Amino acid sequence: MANVARIDFTKLDAEERNDADFRLNIVFVHGLRGHPRETWEASASINNGSGDTTKRNSRLKTLFKGRKTEQAKAPSSSPASSSRQPSKVFWPEEYLASDIPEAQVWTYGYNADVIGGGFQANNQNSISQHGQDLSARLEREVGNKKPIAFVVHSLGGIILKDAIRRSETIREQTKLIIFPGTPHRGSREVLDNIHEEFKVIVSKGTMKIYSFQEALGIAGMKGLHDKVVEDLSSKLDLTREQETVESIDANHMQMARYSSKDDPGYRAISGILKRFVKQELANHALFTVPFAKGEENYRFIGREDIIAKIDDQSVASQTHTRVALVGLGGVGKSQIAIEYAYRRRAAALHTFVVWIHASNRITFQNGYRDLADKLHLPGREDSKTDVLQLVYDWLSDSRHGQWLMILDNVDEDGVFRGGNQVSTSPALTFDAAHYGKSLESFLPYTANGTILITSRNNAAASNVIAGHGSIVHVGPMEEEDALKLLRTNVLVDESNLTDAKALAHALERIPLAITHAAAYIKKRMPTVSTYLELFRKSETY
Repeated sequence: MANVARIDFTKLDAEERNDADFRLNIVFVHGLRGHPRETWEASASINNGSGDTTKRNSRLKTLFKGRKTEQAKAPSSSPASSSRQPSKVFWPEEYLASDIPEAQVWTYGYNADVIGGGFQANNQNSISQHGQDLSARLEREVGNKKPIAFVVHSLGGIILKDAIRRSETIREQTKLIIFPGTPHRGSREVLDNIHEEFKVIVSKGTMKIYSFQEALGIAGMKGLHDKVVEDLSSKLDLTREQETVESIDANHMQMARYSSKDDPGYRAISGILKRFVKQELANHALFTVPFAKGEENYRFIGREDIIAKIDDQSVASQTHTRVALVGLGGVGKSQIAIEYAYRRRAAALHTFVVWIHASNRITFQNGYRDLADKLHLPGREDSKTDVLQLVYDWLSDSRHGQWLMILDNVDEDGVFRGGNQVSTSPALTFDAAHYGKSLESFLPYTANGTILITSRNNAAASNVIAGHGSIVHVGPMEEEDALKLLRTNVLVDESNLTDAKALAHALERIPLAITHAAAYIKKRMPTVSTYLELFRKSETY
């Protein structure tokens, strides 16, 4: 468990991973008279109307009604919190960090005990001072430039809003804010100024806001229905696209404390964060396919029947899908795989697509090594780490979502079936752990993954499929499609249509041969007919 500092940021990461291992940040900020651990810490058994709520009522009244407090605590002199009680559940660390492994979770602490009622500053620690401190410390301590989601309780939301208006860097990084019980309006001018300025910032940016209202009151509070923060004050009144408002069935204090993953409050907040993480990963989902759409050398024409067969196989399988495109060299297998990858990504943006050159054992190992780097897998740089197993385990975990792996040029049967082939490359010494193991054993059989294979060898393809898919034979193009491909670089009209058809058939309607011929004609030959005549003469020798 992390030793949470009373002041400043604390990483909630028991494994002490590097920043490179995370894709985004989740930051918790407590409210006034709160604590970076205790605000979010629940007893093993919670009663929303009991516990420490009663003895804090007088403080809450003072804080939220604008009267000077008489019970202010002395600031803690210890840099870190006391040891955690066994009966407590610190859910940001114990639940959320493991539920969302892609995120670095932080908790932020500040001297929340020195502000008087109505936001009067004692020792110059005003709302603005706290906002300024948060802004500076956030840029310094969480300086990884990755997206940030904030969960801010009560008046901690005011401090965050003040920090955001001070820092362009924080504004750019902040993508999501969850406000449980934040009073956006009040009797003080400072609240209204921050509120209005923040609304302008949100309206111009891409932040998504979730405002949670307390459904239960606390006995003795003078607010409507005994609520600490009334419903009107606990929402920003933005558009539905920018802000979602809902309630948590708890009072102001307990709405930030969850003792179980089944707690409705935890399910609501973790669900929002998981959805946010999924969207962020989709926006940056891995896509390592050669040839970008629109490149001069990228041409895809026809083959819709083959694309449909791949799709049909994926839909029909309830477990794991493998499809092999088998045909002669130059017939267009890789081009079909590229096109399918683009279409799959367009249909499901969160799907990550990886292209692995699989002509031999070394290229496959290099592909997995590159994949480990691109996914920032923890431990990948350790010389003792089994990188093939590391990638296999990651792909096998359904929490990481859908993926498509393309194994290109699986032409040698022994590459995936054979063992006892240990790499001698210094950069691939991790392969020594696999002495006697086949590479096929590192291809996961998971429902969230699809493997598309290209091969000139029917036997090699069949062995990789291993009964979890089918082989689709790729033959020459149809005449109409072959002519379309020729026209991409060469003028074909009624005057030379007959010769163009003859050339397509002479080239056996092989896409690679047609592409090379078209490029040659464009640069060196005046007409298709001239090239066809020279081609026929060369055939006679």
